[in-house]
Amino acid sequence: MKLIISILMLPVVIMLSLAGLIYGFVRLLITRPFLQEPTATAHTVKGCLYVAIGCGLPLSVLVAAAGALLMICAFIFKSWTRAIFAAGAATLAVLMWLYYLNLQFPI
Repeated sequence: MKLIISILMLPVVIMLSLAGLIYGFVRLLITRPFLQEPTATAHTVKGCLYVAIGCGLPLSVLVAAAGALLMICAFIFKSWTRAIFAAGAATLAVLMWLYYLNLQFPI
């Protein structure tokens, strides 16, 4: 059972890393001053930001749910290190989720 939990952790880690990369992209570009200018570059970056937010939010929700489920399974089967790792993944995903929900969108 511990092997199955370890195998199921791999998609969680991949999704968490993708959500983290999207989070970094959004954090990097959301405060740029050229977003207020009506140029083609600003509109392209705004479009990329909206797509990144649209992809990052469902990924973080999915990782939070999968991490919580894996944490419960790991606690049931007494796999403590896997449970702690899953709890950390779920916590990071929830923090990214809250960041995306409280984000001020560029106009």
